[in-house]
Amino acid sequence: MVARVVTSWLAALRDQVLSDILTTPQHVMVSMVESSWDPSQPAWDLENVRVPVLVMNTRSPFYTPEYEAYHRTLSPKTDYRTFEGAGHFFMLEQPAVFNKALMEMLREFDLLAK
Repeated sequence: MVARVVTSWLAALRDQVLSDILTTPQHVMVSMVESSWDPSQPAWDLENVRVPVLVMNTRSPFYTPEYEAYHRTLSPKTDYRTFEGAGHFFMLEQPAVFNKALMEMLREFDLLAK
């Protein structure tokens, strides 16, 4: 029963994301793709990141210990986490888990309004 509900929910989520993608104006999609290859756009200076960085990935052989180590070098305030069953739309697929991780990171670096 639970598997059917989850499968149905994921199908509805997939349909919503697909609908959003298909209704995005073409100029938005084109500008996003073009800007990622535009040499006039400044490159990210990842050697001087001074703000907290939260990296959230699904557990996967693609994310090796070297991959994690690199991300931990991006900022002295890097919080690197892996999750089971997380997909590209983790924040939609597992919102409670995502929000918990985000709130923990915000508390860890004292970024919540008092």
